[in-house]
Amino acid sequence: MMTGRVVDMFYFPLVEWDWPGWLPWIGGNHFIFFSPIFNLADACISCGVVALLIFHRKVFQS
Repeated sequence: MMTGRVVDMFYFPLVEWDWPGWLPWIGGNHFIFFSPIFNLADACISCGVVALLIFHRKVFQS
């Protein structure tokens, strides 16, 4: 069914176009600006670590 596929990733392409074929090296290729995938789980972990670093004295009182 979904073997080997992660389901918590988002894809937000901002601009897409095809390069003209007469351009050397990149001609005829499809271009996507901002094509990275945003992983929701990694973002939540990162926000939690940053929050712990900021508020560590309130969370871990001695």
